Amino acid sequence: MEKTYKHNKQNNISFIKQWIERYNNTSHDFYDDYHIDEIDNSLSKAKELWWNASVHIYNDFTSYIKELNLEYGVILCICISNFYTKTNIPRKWDNAILEGIDTPPSLYIYNKNNADIISWLKQCTLLECEYIKGTEVYYHEIKDVDDCYKTIFITQTKL
Repeated sequence: MEKTYKHNKQNNISFIKQWIERYNNTSHDFYDDYHIDEIDNSLSKAKELWWNASVHIYNDFTSYIKELNLEYGVILCICISNFYTKTNIPRKWDNAILEGIDTPPSLYIYNKNNADIISWLKQCTLLECEYIKGTEVYYHEIKDVDDCYKTIFITQTKL
C-alpha cells in the first residue's frame, strides 16, 4: 500500500508563527532554513512523501505570510538527482526527482529585499516551468572535483 502524506496545516502554521516571531523585530537582512523533517518529524524516515509534503508545507507557509501581509519570502529548496540537468527536468514532478537524494527538502524564510537572496537567485537559471502555481523555478548546480550538486529553488520572488 502506498503511503500518503497526512497534511497537518495547523502544525505547519504553528511552526511558521514561531519561526517568524524570532525575526519580527529584525531590521537587517536575514534568511534561515529548516528541512521538512525538522518541521514534521514524521517525514524523517518517509522519503517517498518528501515532494508532496514539501508542497503542502510551502503552500501553508506562503499563505500564512500573505494573509498577514508580512514582508517575508519563502523558498522551497530541493536537491535533485544527478540524472537531471537544466535541460531535462520533467515538466510534471513527483518524488522521482529526489531519487538517490538523502537530504530532505528545506524551506527558507527571508526578508523580501534581502540582497544576498536576490544575488543568489540571479546566479541561478530560471526554468520555464511552474510546479507550484504562482511560483518561479530556479536551477543551480555546483561542480566539485568528484561530484555535481544540483538544486531547484521554488519561490514567488520574481527578479
